[in-house]
Amino acid sequence: MRLIWSVALVWLVFGEILAQQLYADQQDVISNQYIIRIEPNIRNRMSESRLFANLPDGFSFRQIMATPFNLWLVTALDKRAPDLSAMLRSTPGVHSVIPNRQLFVRSVPDDPFFANQWQYFNDGSTGGVAGADMEMTRAWDMTTGGITASGDTIVICVIDDGINIHHADLKNNVWVNRNEVPDNGIDDDENGYIDDYYGWNVETQSDSLITSANHGSSVSGIIGATGNNGIGVSGVNWNVKILSINYGLATEADAIEAYAYAYTMRKLYNETNGQKGAYIVATNASWGVDKIKAEEAPLWCELFDALGAIGIINVAATTNSNTNVDELGDLPTSCTSEFLITVTNLNKSDRKMTGAGYGRKSIDLGAYGHQVYTVTAGGYGTFGGTSGASPHVTGMAGLLYSVPCLTFDSIAQINYAGAALIVKDMILHSVIRLPDLEGQTTTGGKLNAYRSVKNMSTICTGNTPPAGITIEPLNESLVVSWLVGSEPTIALRYRKADEFDWVIINNFSNGDTIQGLLHCTEYEIQLGSQLGMLPGAFSYSKFITTKGCCNNPTISNITSDQSTIAFDWETSTPATLILNYVLYGQQDTIEYVAEQNHFELTNLPVCTALLLRVQAHCTTYDNYSGIIDNLLISTSCDDCTEQNYCSFGKKDASFEWINSFSIGEDTMHSGSSLLGFSNFAGTTTFHLAAGSTHDFEIFPGYKGAPFADNFRIYIDYNHDGTLSEAEKVFTTDQPKSGNIKGQITIPTDAILGYTRLRLMMVYEDFEGSCDNREFQYGEIEDYCVLIKDNCNEAIVLKLLATGNHSAVFTFDHLHVPTDSLQFQWKHHTASEWNTVSVSDSIYLESLEKCTLYDYRYIVNCDGKSTYIAPIDTFRTMCSGSQDNYSHTFKLYPNPVGDYLILESGQYLSNQLDLQLMDITGDPVECNSLLMSDEAIRVNTRHLIPGFYLLRIEHRPTAQSSILRFIKW
Repeated sequence: MRLIWSVALVWLVFGEILAQQLYADQQDVISNQYIIRIEPNIRNRMSESRLFANLPDGFSFRQIMATPFNLWLVTALDKRAPDLSAMLRSTPGVHSVIPNRQLFVRSVPDDPFFANQWQYFNDGSTGGVAGADMEMTRAWDMTTGGITASGDTIVICVIDDGINIHHADLKNNVWVNRNEVPDNGIDDDENGYIDDYYGWNVETQSDSLITSANHGSSVSGIIGATGNNGIGVSGVNWNVKILSINYGLATEADAIEAYAYAYTMRKLYNETNGQKGAYIVATNASWGVDKIKAEEAPLWCELFDALGAIGIINVAATTNSNTNVDELGDLPTSCTSEFLITVTNLNKSDRKMTGAGYGRKSIDLGAYGHQVYTVTAGGYGTFGGTSGASPHVTGMAGLLYSVPCLTFDSIAQINYAGAALIVKDMILHSVIRLPDLEGQTTTGGKLNAYRSVKNMSTICTGNTPPAGITIEPLNESLVVSWLVGSEPTIALRYRKADEFDWVIINNFSNGDTIQGLLHCTEYEIQLGSQLGMLPGAFSYSKFITTKGCCNNPTISNITSDQSTIAFDWETSTPATLILNYVLYGQQDTIEYVAEQNHFELTNLPVCTALLLRVQAHCTTYDNYSGIIDNLLISTSCDDCTEQNYCSFGKKDASFEWINSFSIGEDTMHSGSSLLGFSNFAGTTTFHLAAGSTHDFEIFPGYKGAPFADNFRIYIDYNHDGTLSEAEKVFTTDQPKSGNIKGQITIPTDAILGYTRLRLMMVYEDFEGSCDNREFQYGEIEDYCVLIKDNCNEAIVLKLLATGNHSAVFTFDHLHVPTDSLQFQWKHHTASEWNTVSVSDSIYLESLEKCTLYDYRYIVNCDGKSTYIAPIDTFRTMCSGSQDNYSHTFKLYPNPVGDYLILESGQYLSNQLDLQLMDITGDPVECNSLLMSDEAIRVNTRHLIPGFYLLRIEHRPTAQSSILRFIKW
């Protein structure tokens, strides 16, 4: 019985120091070594020293376990010494003795295609360079994955296109939700997902995984194909659990939804102490978006921080193009989250693939991904690209959690985020540097499995390099801390990110501060240690910026009604907000400075879009943020924007799309949209008259040869928020290509006001104005239309001229009585309108110089309805110093007969330009201008009786004025 217990204890010892998966089918006795168990009553080291003092000369001894058993390894210095076990057993205080034995670990699995997996062990026989590998077999000497030291089942989440759950090398490692009854329609584990037995598919909202998914199956195989099962290949982990999340249509929203499932399951595991959820320690993303910078997708990047906070480290493949991610961007590998590891691609000659991204700040390390051998959906084969590189790193993250070190596991049980950072640091500390990666990645090196596991094990055995590193930025300093690390062997060096020379601090202690830095400045920091297996004197680079920057303001809580828009804003430091806006489609810019964090713009036109540009002015260091421009906000368009119209999922508009759309003289140029659905409601409004017919034209765009598509137009005439078949105002009788022309006749009983128009270009033929699963190719565009009474359809109000203090307007094609019209104007920031009656033209005088004004007209349509025209703006002139330019001229006689005399006052008549116009502003031929220095005589004999305008411009000052006269 004692022998059995002693053997069991040997397993405990080696399980803690070496690996949980060792086995001893073949054992060789080490003739000069013995494991001694001391009686429990001998605890004092002095007593133990006396105990061993009774041994003959030529022995060394060291304690290998203190609790729960007191174990020592005794070594005879002479390897030829005879068996001394009997003598040791007879020594007082010794409980039991067993010989130490050599354990033969199964570092090379028996999978028949393992020889093809050169990335694990490369002897050069498959090409490339011998030794260009991960040293995976040496890592497997210590652990092959599966469970933590305290017995948690390790789960790695693969977000991809699915997985073949029936594959012989995957099926035993596929995670299943034991707390969910499959296909019963009930959320048994109350995690918010129904029947998520095999994981989650964000498109189908079920656990239906795509078993033919080649990409996801290969990625999963690299991470965790069952090892040593006599079948196929091995993964980095032999026994890990793979939780597959299908990202559906692979949009950013799909990616976030996929990560949300991983977050939910790990959080549930933490909260229930492992009773529900899954112990997800890492996620893999072998996908992304090229040349998009992190700041363009802040929500995506913040998600990695949230995942890290609950204990998940995230690994992502960079672009498969020779792109400097620091400069051109990539998603997600340009994200700066501490809980993200970014990976580029190496071949079997230790060279970075030309078609793989790089970045001194953005990309962390290289891993083997070019033509690596692994699982495919239907068997086995090569897999490539950065997609094949990142899962090797993800698999290593899971493998490190299985290193049987109770010290690390105790950290992981209470400090989820800290454990994830330790794993990241141990992977990055452990790289082997390569010339192709120096200056191209934060580590300058490639993934090494053996060194990663070895460094991880030092947390239990001592001599640990710093890991779990955090850097807290202050205005002019940085505080550097770590969770594990043996002092005083730690050094630190830093420099500005754009400089060459380093500043070195030796004997740097946990929590020390780097002083004397500049505010809002990026620094590069490296930690070094004489302990562990680092790639050099110093390890990988961390890049961090001190505080004091004037960061872009955050805009939130945007609201609007018919005349007001409002929003909240905040910055990281005290600041004011500089806001410029322009009404959509116009040029005059208005500027405001806001000191309060809630901002409102009032007295705006209904259904009008504003283009905003905002910038923060921070007061601490008197610096400015970047500019956020093209922020588009619209006032309410009544039913057009307030009703809840059906929307669309992603459509493919890359082959055919709506390039532009026109009704009458109004045209909207849109081009192809990324998601196939564009909602322009609030930004573009077409004006239509009840009872009138309007010409329209659709201008499609094509990639290559034109496709024949179905075109439809709907208008919500009854404003009920649905676009019914009765409101389909146009449809092609058969699929057509090229420009589409037609007419829309607005019913006389259509409800007046703003409502929705939907334009559809659809390759598949289906009924209805809402989404349909049959609909895959084409594009949809929504607009607002303003249906108004026919009486104001053709009214055109023209701004003829502005002076420093005046403006002149006239109505063109006026077909309603002038007494049914009103003209209104106001200072742009005023709330009250000034109203004037309308004759043939409107003269505004005594205006402020260089000032923006609003104007509009109101028409009473035969007493049945009142139409208020959209607000427009004008600005008085800013040039010249003459305040009363128009009053310097005299025009007589008025009314006039054959000749009109203009006295030019202080101006020379040869410096004046004259333009004769009718009352609508259209030019009229001006004959026989006779000039003197002080007067001009204009021949008016040829004019028919009526009202006329004479525009006068002084060329040297660019001042102008308009005078009115009557011809008898």
